[in-house]
Amino acid sequence: MRSEYEIGYGGARGGGKTDAGIAWLGYDSEEPRLHGLVVRKNSIDLGEWLLRAKEIHPKLKIVGNPPVLKFPGKNGEEGGGATYFTGHLKDRESYGKYVGQNLPRMLLEELNLIPSEEQYLKLLASCRSTIPGIEARAFSTFN
Repeated sequence: MRSEYEIGYGGARGGGKTDAGIAWLGYDSEEPRLHGLVVRKNSIDLGEWLLRAKEIHPKLKIVGNPPVLKFPGKNGEEGGGATYFTGHLKDRESYGKYVGQNLPRMLLEELNLIPSEEQYLKLLASCRSTIPGIEARAFSTFN
């Protein structure tokens, strides 16, 4: 994995941004203490994204509502690895849900839809790690 804290992947439609973000979630995915967040402006927009995530990571388990992604563990045990929560950023109050959390990995789909830099920075404040050997990283896709 790269050493940069923030990684951005921009470009036109159909350029592989979503697939790159989903593939990126696979790094360190066998680590059971790793928790992360996948967000878009509207949670309904994650429906198609979740289908694609299952195609790229066939052993990924998706449970609950809002959906939670559970990767297999080191010995392939179902749901024994990293856990990613899904969320939305449709209103100013939604950013407060993530305050105070330790989320070493954060995937922001369509960063360009976040209304302000202030809201982005508030979100990034929760992208931090207390797990030895696991560095905090944020990956963003945008047009």
